Amino acid sequence: AASLAGVPVREVRPLLAALTGAHLLFEQSPGRYGSHDLLRAYATELACVHEAASERAQAQRRLFDHYLHTADLATRLLYPGQQLMSLAAPNPGVAVADLAAPPQAVAWFASEQRVLLGVINQAAENGFDRHTWQLAGILTTFFHRCGLWHTMAATQQTVVTAASRITDSAGQAHLHRSLAVAIAALGRDDDAQAHLEFALDQFRELGDSNSQADTHMGLVWVHGRLGQPELGLYHAEQALALWRKTGQLSGQANALNNIGWWHAHLGHYQQALAYCGEALTLHREIGDDRHGEAVTLDSLGSIHHRLGQRDRAVALYEQALERYREVSSRYYESRTLTRLGELHLAAGDPALARR
Repeated sequence: AASLAGVPVREVRPLLAALTGAHLLFEQSPGRYGSHDLLRAYATELACVHEAASERAQAQRRLFDHYLHTADLATRLLYPGQQLMSLAAPNPGVAVADLAAPPQAVAWFASEQRVLLGVINQAAENGFDRHTWQLAGILTTFFHRCGLWHTMAATQQTVVTAASRITDSAGQAHLHRSLAVAIAALGRDDDAQAHLEFALDQFRELGDSNSQADTHMGLVWVHGRLGQPELGLYHAEQALALWRKTGQLSGQANALNNIGWWHAHLGHYQQALAYCGEALTLHREIGDDRHGEAVTLDSLGSIHHRLGQRDRAVALYEQALERYREVSSRYYESRTLTRLGELHLAAGDPALARR
């Protein structure tokens, strides 16, 4: 509301209270306001009559900036190792939500999920193409890690439409990378690979090493889904080399873990333990990427599981689950629970496996 009106948050609270007192708004839950459909339609009509088109556009831009920059902040709090695009500074009058820790970021995403989909659609309908593809790209990480496939797919066609109007190479590259995640989640792995390879070529031309590395990691994921461990290992090694060049530590830790994971799938267990162990040490030295640490703990649990070291595997899986729950990575949590169940079943404990 503050961003839409272009006033400080402290000034908007009494305005909302006055509108609520006049029954023009209702406070459906603390801090969240709505209005009757008829009043909303009438207010829209009045705005179109009494407000200049340029003023309405500025108000929309401030609103979209609020959601874009808050989503960016929330994603950086939850997934510090994720490579995100650089955003232009928010417009004057924009108030970004005051988020300081991962639990606040989780709560914000949970409460705003439906709103964010509406924002993407409205931005596309009103020609705010940059806001459309940037917000959709930022949300891809949260939607993917929570297993919100249908929600992510709902943004796909909107983004494709906006993509036809984007001319800058960096925008096209980021858009194709985020589209690849949505497409792969729907089972279209070959199409996802094509989008990622296009993005990789664009990032190479731009000289963007961090984004190249991140795109290599997308290809690691897709080749894993296609059952191609050698190619998965190759792209993880490429990502590690690029991130060592740029000094990006969280990226290095994630790449090391993926190298270890694919060595394990190829039967190279000692190499797998070494790479994943190095990844875990680096994650803990950095100290702020709970999701990356959880993925590495899961990898180590899987390796010890393959080596028949049940107690060690259980302890590592349990630690991974704890970290996933801290950042609401429910899809990844479900994968570790499945592996833990398989381990208990193999050990002859079907009741524990079922739980």
